[in-house]
Amino acid sequence: MLDILERLAVREAVRRQTRFRRHICRLLMQDFTQEEIACRLGVGQPTISRHMAGIRLKFVACGFGCGPWR
Repeated sequence: MLDILERLAVREAVRRQTRFRRHICRLLMQDFTQEEIACRLGVGQPTISRHMAGIRLKFVACGFGCGPWR
């Protein structure tokens, strides 16, 4: 479970995303897969993958450098 400071840091990292990427973040938090997100948003799965790479970069910039994607 995340402590309050970690929750605030996650909130800030999400806030720094574009509106479209914030929407992707919300769907990820609801356990949607990349394919489900792509279908729901009417885009291809490669588009979602590209946006997720950008989301990761913003999270790393906020100090989340040691995640499962490493």
